[in-house]
Amino acid sequence: MKFFHVTLLIFTLIGSSFAEVAEFQECSDEDSKQCTIHELRMSPCSNPSRCVLKKGESVEFSFDFTPEFGLDAATNKAYANINGEYVDWIGGLEENACTAVQCPLTANSRSTYTRSIKLSKTTQAGKFHVKWKLFNENETKSCCFEVNVQVKK
Repeated sequence: MKFFHVTLLIFTLIGSSFAEVAEFQECSDEDSKQCTIHELRMSPCSNPSRCVLKKGESVEFSFDFTPEFGLDAATNKAYANINGEYVDWIGGLEENACTAVQCPLTANSRSTYTRSIKLSKTTQAGKFHVKWKLFNENETKSCCFEVNVQVKK
């Protein structure tokens, strides 16, 4: 049984090391000086300018960031631009970001956020501009990036 757990851990680590670096932009409507996003990695992502995701399947992603503010707890949300308006994109997303990054976070200290999300089979198909935000407790400061994705059946 121990062999099984060690083997599973090794395959998980190998699989996560194949994540592709995805292209992203700082959020255009945010004070981007609050946080620096260093790199975004997604798997699957064969096209870094627009990662293709499939309904009903999982996407692994992680990003390295340095907030200029500290926080004890963090919330995250994902929005998609649909018809010119940002709407909640991933139903069932665990909003407690501390399950994906070690909290508390220290100001000016680099951290890595890592999460696996299974897209619902009811997720709308299409090409989307997605905004990902990581907030402090009262949502006055945030780390934010935007990425292009395509969801297929």
